[in-house]
Amino acid sequence: MISVLGAFLSTWDDARATLGAGTPVDGTRFDMGGRLDELHRTVAAATPGSVWTGSSAEAYTDRNHQLAATLARLAELDRRLGAEVDRSAQVVAAGRRDLDTVKQWVLSAAASVPPNAAGERALMPVVSKGVADVADIVQRSNSDMSGIAARIRDIGTGYQALTGREGRG
Repeated sequence: MISVLGAFLSTWDDARATLGAGTPVDGTRFDMGGRLDELHRTVAAATPGSVWTGSSAEAYTDRNHQLAATLARLAELDRRLGAEVDRSAQVVAAGRRDLDTVKQWVLSAAASVPPNAAGERALMPVVSKGVADVADIVQRSNSDMSGIAARIRDIGTGYQALTGREGRG
């Protein structure tokens, strides 16, 4: 027969598994905004100048402006993506920390009750609150991640819009 504490620990383990293992990846490797800003400035500065005029110079200038605008938009999208990945890492870290706090609280309470039927009964309200707290943490983490996922999908739509526009014009 599984004890009340054993049931809590099993629930806690399952909840903890939903937040993965290892160090959460931050958004640094997804944010190339700085490099893209640099490319944007380089492209925007590449103008025909006063020695090149006419329709070819105008076409070059127009295409160059389009490319510069695309690079600026890519930089913005990359910064947003990096920020969302950072947020997801923070949600994971906070969820893990909060789960650890609940587990420690329940284990501390369990250490103060006798290892018998009376102790099991005394532990029931503690375990009940611990399980409720675990459920709240998982629900909050899931809700936060759903918001992040929606914003990342929106960023993906922004990337797709740029891809659809490239090569036309």
